[in-house]
Amino acid sequence: MCPPGTFPSSPPFPPATHIYGWSRCLENKTPADAALEAYCNPQVPTVFFAQSFCAKTALAKHLARRHPLSLYLDVDFNAGGSALAKVQAFLELSGALA
Repeated sequence: MCPPGTFPSSPPFPPATHIYGWSRCLENKTPADAALEAYCNPQVPTVFFAQSFCAKTALAKHLARRHPLSLYLDVDFNAGGSALAKVQAFLELSGALA
């Protein structure tokens, strides 16, 4: 899923980070591709972003529950220091940041 608009342009994500979900479908010009939207690699630490009142929140929550290396964050437009700290800790503890 897509990070909130106020997320820093260079958050603590590794250089090889990929954005999947609905954002990728739009980028691919296939917004109705449910299989592509639900794709995620269970071996790669993944942050599932959701925004309250968004129709995609249920999918993000569902995928995060099924994914063995995931962090689910419900963050509206403003992503504060708490959200950044959670992402940083998750990436460090999951081994994504070396």
